[in-house]
Formats: sequence, C-alpha cells, structure tokens
Amino acid sequence: LLEALAICQNSKLNFQPYPLVDCPLFFSIFTFIYIGLHFPIKKKELRFFKYCFFFIYLISLLGIFNPSLYRDTGDGFRYSGLFHAVNFSASIFSILGIAIWEIEKTERKTVWILLILIMSLLIYIWATSTRSLLFTLPYWLYQLYTRCNKTVLVTSILLICILYLPSIIEAVSVKLRLEENESSIATRSVLYLQLLSGIRDNYGIIPHGSHAATQMIVDFTGDPLFSPHNDILTYIYDWGAVFYIFCIMIGINLKKYISFNIEFCLILLVIIACALHNMMLSLYIWIPFIIILTTRRNINDPYTNFKAIS
Repeated sequence: LLEALAICQNSKLNFQPYPLVDCPLFFSIFTFIYIGLHFPIKKKELRFFKYCFFFIYLISLLGIFNPSLYRDTGDGFRYSGLFHAVNFSASIFSILGIAIWEIEKTERKTVWILLILIMSLLIYIWATSTRSLLFTLPYWLYQLYTRCNKTVLVTSILLICILYLPSIIEAVSVKLRLEENESSIATRSVLYLQLLSGIRDNYGIIPHGSHAATQMIVDFTGDPLFSPHNDILTYIYDWGAVFYIFCIMIGINLKKYISFNIEFCLILLVIIACALHNMMLSLYIWIPFIIILTTRRNINDPYTNFKAIS
C-alpha cells in the first residue's frame, strides 16, 4: 500500500523505483526495534559489542593525528573521520560513545570511563567542527550530574562560567561556525524554508512521493549534489501522514518495554540530531541503538532480559 501510494504521487519522477528503497527501510527500522526489545543476549555478548564499539571509537579518535584524514571544506580543514564524510563520521562517533557507556553501566559504572568518553567527545567536536555533536552534550552532562558529587560539579561549572565563559563562547562560535552570517547555516535555512513551504502546500499530511524532497531541492538549487539535510522534513515532505503513523508506531513499540525517562529521551535527542546529516535512519546508527535498547529494556521474561542470563 505504501509503495502504491508513493508511486501514484510520484509521477513527476517518471515512476522511478525510490519506494522500493524507502519501504524496506521503514520495515527494517521495525525489525531493529524488535531485535533490541526481544532478542536474548548474554553479558559476554554485550561485552564483545562494547569492545568492538570501543575499538572503532578509539581508532576514530586516533585518526585526528593523521593529516591525510583532514579535508578542506571551504571553512578550513576539518577532520573527516574514518568514514566517507565529516558529518557521517561524527554521527556514528556520537552514538558509539553512548552505546559504550550504556553497556558499561550494566557492569561497573566506572566514572573514569565516563570522563574519558566525555573528553574524547569534546576533542572530536573540536577536530571536526561539527555543530550537531552539541546535541550529545545534554546526555553526557546528565550522566555527570547523576554520578558525580553534585556540589563539586555545579561549583566547578559556575567557576568556569564566571572566569572563562566569554572566551569559551567566542572560541566555540568561531570553531563551530556559529556566526550570524555563516554560509552553511544560511544555506540550510533556505532549504528548510523550501521544504516547509511544500509541506504547508500539502497541508502537512498529503505525500509528495518518495524521493520528492531531494528532487525538489536539486531542481531548486540546480545542483545534483544538494540534499535536504533534514531527514524529518524530508520524510514529512515525501510521505506526509504515513510518516506520522510510522513515528507513532515506533513510539508505541518502545513505550511497551522502555522507560521514557530523561536519560532515554536525551538518547533519542542524539538520534534525532542525526537527521541534520541525513543519518537518522541509517544502519550505522541503528546497530548501536539496538544494543542500547537491549541494555535499557525492562522485560521480566528470563529468555529476553540479558540481566537474567549469566
């Protein structure tokens, strides 16, 4: 039904088979959620995933010292990471760090590992100049708040703000390209307005058709290399009400077995932030997220709850 709907709305694209990509993608997300919520997993298997994730995390961090991995993006040289693009690598790095810590919490909850992961993230943000990684900071600050001496933590933050806040703001604004007239922000704003205009024209619920958002942006810019740079707006534009239903179904499935506390909502914020790089539904993001789900599910079935399996 989804395929037929997309093809009927997709006459402008001459019936290209883009629905054959989107439909399996949506169903694969439901598969990932089912695996994360129901498949049994042993502690030694979780430990194996933690070591694999940490190896990629460490190599990504060490790559900062390799000049060949830096790319001139027009705003200066930025570390591109182990994968094929700066933002692609940054999205993967952010979710891997969270997955490592979520597994670590099921065993020892070692604070020094938490501090290492946070320092590594700050170094990576500085090397890549990727603004979207700032959305991961609330999660890590919450981890510090719940696991460190609150008086010492709050006092330290206040002292740093009083003594160094103006210098920090200026340095971060320059490094992360947060100036008012920064070209990347201006370009994204124009693209988002075009998407929102198309969504409004269809009342926010009528789909334009699979891949229609990308084609619209290409037609608007005249450059085939441009993309919408926002998965949420893209899928609302393409699928309309179908995307809303998709999100509601995901929420219902997660709510059955996952506690939507502050911590989990901050993890979801990191996943949503990946939408800014067209990575929200990427396999590279959802594989670590599956493992995060296995550590947070609250099923009492001994065959599906890893805590009950030695």
